[in-house]
Amino acid sequence: MGFRTSNTLMVSMDLRLQGYTDQRGQQFFEQLRDRVKARPGVREAAISSYIPMGYENSSVSVFPQGQISTDKSQVDNVFDNSVQPEYFRTAGVPVIQGREFAHTDTATSPRVAIVNEAFAKKTWPGQDPIGKVFQTEKNGPAIQVVGMTRTGKYLFLYEPAIPYVYFPMSQKYHSSAVLFVYSEGDPLQLVEPVREEVHVLDASLPLYDVTTMEAHVRYGKPLLPARLGAMLVGAFGLLGMALASVGVYGVISYSVSQRTQELGIRTALGAQRGSVIAMVLRQGMSLSLLGMAIGLVLAFLLLRGLHAVLYGVGFTDFPTFGIVSALLLMVAFVASYIPALRATKVDPVIALRHE
Repeated sequence: MGFRTSNTLMVSMDLRLQGYTDQRGQQFFEQLRDRVKARPGVREAAISSYIPMGYENSSVSVFPQGQISTDKSQVDNVFDNSVQPEYFRTAGVPVIQGREFAHTDTATSPRVAIVNEAFAKKTWPGQDPIGKVFQTEKNGPAIQVVGMTRTGKYLFLYEPAIPYVYFPMSQKYHSSAVLFVYSEGDPLQLVEPVREEVHVLDASLPLYDVTTMEAHVRYGKPLLPARLGAMLVGAFGLLGMALASVGVYGVISYSVSQRTQELGIRTALGAQRGSVIAMVLRQGMSLSLLGMAIGLVLAFLLLRGLHAVLYGVGFTDFPTFGIVSALLLMVAFVASYIPALRATKVDPVIALRHE
């Protein structure tokens, strides 16, 4: 996905609620980062305007140097984020070329940016993006690319590769932001320490959306379409299993009932009731086991093809296969046993007259 999901705590806040100016907000974020980073159990901490695959996003227009067009349809809009220098180490987004942001990238220094591979390939195909210049406004300041990251996921888990650009928070400030904390152990153990540090700086500042990155990925927007699809497919799967159970019961029950005359003859000739039932069960269960073996082979082959679109689920889901197989075998057993038991209780004379 292009970022780390484990050992990461996220805490959201909005300084606009407290009437912070841009300069005071920058100072607050820097102080909060330093205080949290000094806490025991914290590896890294950083502030970011947005979280990967979150519900809020921002985009900017991109005008590569020497390619400014007056046609709005030809202007590229790319998603962006404002982050502190430590963000890339904290969130596990490695800069694979060039450099990360530095504390010397301030509001008064030359404007800089870090782009992803998709941005570089689309804007400067076949060229080294480091040192390239673009603008976000036609008459705006020039922004130099100083680093490049791999292309990750920014909106949804199954999105195609999209261009993305990062700006230093010191050069593009947002009052609403998210504190990322990379912990040594369970990130939830740092919730109270982080609250304490925030309240030391501003006791009345509310915090919201306190969660871990792992919980965000599993239960938030990243997997929302997949989870809804899984629920729909799961509902159809349960319906299909119910119909299959009814079908198995009906076929085997009908097959056994057709042998009423045969069972009557066997009983009249002295066959024990237990041996007759065992014979019927053996034949019925043999058919069920054969059908189940074929179904399991086909299921394994199908799931191997679906492996590329599964997240958090192996293509060999043995618990599910085991539960469904046991259920269908139980249905086959009942479908064989009840008609066989009923047939053995019929008077042999009546059974011999049965058509």
